[in-house]
Amino acid sequence: TTMCLLVDKEETGSDGVTGMQSSLITDLITEIAKAMNAYKEGMTKEEAADAACKAVRDLAIEVGIPQHLTELGIKEEDIPTIAERAMFEGNPLYPVPKLMDEEQCEQLVRSMMF
Repeated sequence: TTMCLLVDKEETGSDGVTGMQSSLITDLITEIAKAMNAYKEGMTKEEAADAACKAVRDLAIEVGIPQHLTELGIKEEDIPTIAERAMFEGNPLYPVPKLMDEEQCEQLVRSMMF
């Protein structure tokens, strides 16, 4: 299960209180687990994060949110176009955790197909 946390692009490399490198993120995910009744006393932050991800995914399935790109009508032959457009939108000047080439982008999209 994967959880996506959308943040301001300037915060991805920051270790300030609101940055993606701060403990605020793991604390936030622990609070999500608690709010969704997925937290059990004594869990580590990693266990709480896993529990939060599972709870969010279960809720998404329950309310009918598609779990795979194929459910949205995306086909294998669409992947090169998706990757090409994603590469066009990317900017290496932004402080992102990982830059990828078009082949890696295609692999990432392919991993979300099924």
